[in-house]
Amino acid sequence: MYEEVESYHLINESVVSSQTILLSNVPFNTYSSIEYVIGVDSTRNVSGSQSGDLSPNLGMFWSWNTGYIMAKLEGYSQQSGAPDKSLAFHIGGFKGINNALKKITLNFAGGPLTLNQTGNPKITINCNVKEWFVNPNTISFTTTHNVSSINQTSKLLADNYADMFSIKSIQN
Repeated sequence: MYEEVESYHLINESVVSSQTILLSNVPFNTYSSIEYVIGVDSTRNVSGSQSGDLSPNLGMFWSWNTGYIMAKLEGYSQQSGAPDKSLAFHIGGFKGINNALKKITLNFAGGPLTLNQTGNPKITINCNVKEWFVNPNTISFTTTHNVSSINQTSKLLADNYADMFSIKSIQN
């Protein structure tokens, strides 16, 4: 098992450089899965605004309600019930019944991955954004087009995006 220290990474689809995460000093060993959390743990969530990928300047910190946005999706859809057809989903919450923290575990389907001195593996992870709205909870843009508070709907969306990832490939 390997755990990255200070492992907060903000993935922004519009910033190509943020879509690659380089893990350094991973011990040579055999691994059968990769695990990560979408969101910011409770300790860091109640510590106020911070730096790096947790900087409030990156648009993922609610200054009006101390805490971080765990996942954000914005855009437009003709199915949106908003007058301008906009969509805005800012999902947060790290405790209680509306906790949006999601642990993701992706098993290596082809068998264990062995890290040694000769390899520099690259794991490519797919993200199916449609999962935000279809499984296990169907979300209609007609009635749900703006979520920016911690509530039952934000929890339903977090439950949905928990399974939007899959391993596309592993290159050794």
